[in-house]
Amino acid sequence: MTNQSHHILSLSKKVLAKSGTNVLVASDCKQLKEFISLKTKHYISEISLQRLYGFIPAKFSQSFYTLDVLSKYCGFEDWKAYCENEDKVMIIKLSNQS
Repeated sequence: MTNQSHHILSLSKKVLAKSGTNVLVASDCKQLKEFISLKTKHYISEISLQRLYGFIPAKFSQSFYTLDVLSKYCGFEDWKAYCENEDKVMIIKLSNQS
């Protein structure tokens, strides 16, 4: 798994935790989209969330816009800041193991 794939997976889990929602069916993405829009004032499509959570096939990676919005929803400035934070957390975890 690449760093970016790991970051996207961890972000998707944080989004669910933040919303207090478990996405079990594709239709749950509609409510999640509303939570995200209300908090960030940015639009993200239900389809983008369905792709993120594997309900519909994704031909391409998530867009940076989608990743930025989801990162903002989780309290970060943008996707880059989220990735930098995840990298720091990983380094701390690895240094604590040695």
